[in-house]
Amino acid sequence: MKRIVLGVGEDGRSSVLIEGPPRPVPRVNQQLEASAEEPKERVYLVWSTPNPDSSARDYAAEMTDFNFRLSPGEVRFLRVEIAPGAESPMHRTPYTNEYLVAISGELTMYAEDGTSSIFQAGDSLVQLAGWHYWRNDNDAPFVMAGAVVGVESDLDIPSGVELSL
Repeated sequence: MKRIVLGVGEDGRSSVLIEGPPRPVPRVNQQLEASAEEPKERVYLVWSTPNPDSSARDYAAEMTDFNFRLSPGEVRFLRVEIAPGAESPMHRTPYTNEYLVAISGELTMYAEDGTSSIFQAGDSLVQLAGWHYWRNDNDAPFVMAGAVVGVESDLDIPSGVELSL
């Protein structure tokens, strides 16, 4: 697995600016980590920018505090791997909207009202800051990629992730 960033180089021509592994991200909140001996969820930061522009600055490599409290317009491009049997607690990310595409496997997404949907390879999911949780009831890992975009919020949640009590 690698990330490839194409952009305009110093000579003004399009070029491969970065090629290498995406940055593994430490857990934002230990309460979100599904309990297990092995990590149940792995998140890789492919790209990040404090505002949408065409800058080739590798902001993802510079980040020291990964969290989901994004400023409006801030963008992060992620790859997420969820192990078989993993389940998150009920949570929401009120500072972000998420635009996700399932690459492989299957994940059940549950909404606050009790409705659920199977999210599987080829499907797209838009998560608009609402309460939800997910579970991988399958024997294979679930892999997805997507863009997380910062939105306005009046809440004050330091990590950007709020857990249901």
